[in-house]
Amino acid sequence: IFYKNPKKIFPICIGKASTETAESLNNIFKNKKIKLSKGIVVVNQENYKKIKNFKSFISSHPLPNQKGIEASKSIIQYLKKTDENDLILVFISGGGSSLLPLPSDGLSLKNKIDINKKLLESGANIDEINCVRKHLSKIKGGNFLKFCYPSKVHSLILSDVVGDDLSSISSGLTVPDPSTFVDAKNILKKYGLWEKVPKKIFNHLLGGINSDKLETPKTGNKIFEKSKNTLIGSNFKSLDEIKRRCINKKIMAKIWKKNIEGDVKKVAFNFIKDLKI
Repeated sequence: IFYKNPKKIFPICIGKASTETAESLNNIFKNKKIKLSKGIVVVNQENYKKIKNFKSFISSHPLPNQKGIEASKSIIQYLKKTDENDLILVFISGGGSSLLPLPSDGLSLKNKIDINKKLLESGANIDEINCVRKHLSKIKGGNFLKFCYPSKVHSLILSDVVGDDLSSISSGLTVPDPSTFVDAKNILKKYGLWEKVPKKIFNHLLGGINSDKLETPKTGNKIFEKSKNTLIGSNFKSLDEIKRRCINKKIMAKIWKKNIEGDVKKVAFNFIKDLKI
């Protein structure tokens, strides 16, 4: 294990399942010699509750708000307490992109909400939306690890994204970003939005295209040397486990499809048609 015998463990739970995650962590470490440092939870209002040994922030989903920015800044301050002998445990679940917003310098939350709304209305898919989000953020697209380095980081991730692309879940907070500022510009052009974005966003993206210093971190960057990402749950994993248990109980089971996207009525129709119901 690359983080054997850490001096301290700093837990951060981000997403709609973060309160349950924090409670589980407290149970796991209850009788361990090494104790958890006081952690942070960032969660939506509907799933909020107080958790012992964690400071909880109520943020907003699906649209980000000022509380999310305050939570993001608090995490950055929290990470300043860590050093190279510490382990940062990051638990990520659905909704992280909205719950943890932190616009790049010079951009406002209103700018990000505006372009996100336009992308959603345009029909852009989640990967395309996340590409633009990452290039307007201080922490998404792997940038989160800049504030963790040189501590060791292990991210345990629950996927809410079809295909389980780690760089897409919560906009890839702790994952190398394969997309670029040029990709973000091309996506906006594809949906006729490039000439309609707020001037500050337009100028920021142009600045990123013209300067490598603003680009999101890629594979090979030193900030990923002490970082590990583990997918601990997903629709795929759930389907496989359900099938396995059914077979063990001599119940016939078949996974119809793993990558289901599209209009729910059409998907339901095709499901019934394939099963010949």
